Amino acid sequence: MRLSEAHALGQLDLDEFNERTAAAGGAKTAGDLAPLLSDLPQVSVLAPMAARSASTPERTDRDRNSDKRELQRRAAEGDEDAQRREERRV
Repeated sequence: MRLSEAHALGQLDLDEFNERTAAAGGAKTAGDLAPLLSDLPQVSVLAPMAARSASTPERTDRDRNSDKRELQRRAAEGDEDAQRREERRV
């Protein structure tokens, strides 16, 4: 999930994201994951929600459909996190 966030925030380009995701898929322990995440800035998932004001437009159906297609694309490419999320969504 952190790799997906980093990619979405522009901290990883697509090639780097794909390389790290593939390496994460082969990880056996949390220690195997540490080098994949160590150079990424820490982000707070709650910070964007806390900063959201009443004037911020709500997500549209188009936004949600775009997210759904992106999740389906990532799942089809073998992203295990996306596959799990896709299974829960159905």
